[in-house]
Amino acid sequence: MSSRFSNLLIVSTAIFTLLFSPRSDSVRASSERPSTVTGQLIIHEAFRSEILDNARAIRVWLPPGYDVNRPERYPVLYMHDGQNLFDDATSFVGEWKVDETLTRLVGDKSIEPVIVVGIDNTGMSRVSEYTVDRGRVRESEMGGRGSDYMKFIIDELKPMIDSTYATRPDRDSTMVGGSSLGGLISLDLAIAYPEIFARAAVISPSLWWADRAALKRAESQVERLKSSRIWIDMGTREGDVVENRPNVHLQNLRDLVAILQANNIEHRSVEVEGAEHNERAWSARFEQIMLYLLNG
Repeated sequence: MSSRFSNLLIVSTAIFTLLFSPRSDSVRASSERPSTVTGQLIIHEAFRSEILDNARAIRVWLPPGYDVNRPERYPVLYMHDGQNLFDDATSFVGEWKVDETLTRLVGDKSIEPVIVVGIDNTGMSRVSEYTVDRGRVRESEMGGRGSDYMKFIIDELKPMIDSTYATRPDRDSTMVGGSSLGGLISLDLAIAYPEIFARAAVISPSLWWADRAALKRAESQVERLKSSRIWIDMGTREGDVVENRPNVHLQNLRDLVAILQANNIEHRSVEVEGAEHNERAWSARFEQIMLYLLNG
């Protein structure tokens, strides 16, 4: 096998992994795995979207001490790939441990209590819903329903959450976050709806999608991020790691960081040495992400 063909195969396999592996729910969790949920997790089964013409589970994690009958109200973090956030029994290859991490951080008063809304993905529709632009993967064109997915969150999901739970619905109390394509759509949500989301966690974002369309959008519409707080990160072993060749994903990250820096956008960028593209890696840095989003 020629080195050129070998490198192309590595890149193609890496792109497929970045899109379809641990994030998809097309392979359901084993019923033999026990639940690992810590705290109170309420699941809205088959929450329907008229905009997307489909339904999914919405997982709402409530912080320690939450009581809807008390006057306290809480900030909200909306996260994608909800089945992988709280419970090993529903995750594909391990959970983020969002519930364990936040229980500890709230308990030692490192952060204020926060509600987390986990939005399940819908299997193979995940690629379409998490991308604003059409893109090509292995000679197939796909994606492009991200604008509808964002409208679903803004017009259908958020009103339900704010009317059901003791939230602080204002912009400064509303955050969004996700990884891979979930990181990509989180960036687009921050750009498209700066009046809704003040803070975003753009974790291992798939900025390469559709010839870096979201990165170009961030540059052309950077004024919309002027009052935002953005976390952005990438592991050094994500994607096509080939000896003696720059990692394209790290370079995309650095290009986005350069845009934010040039325009004085509040942000923190982290390159995580040795970290790969999986839930284990994201779980390991979730604490630092939350400390930054909530405390700056």
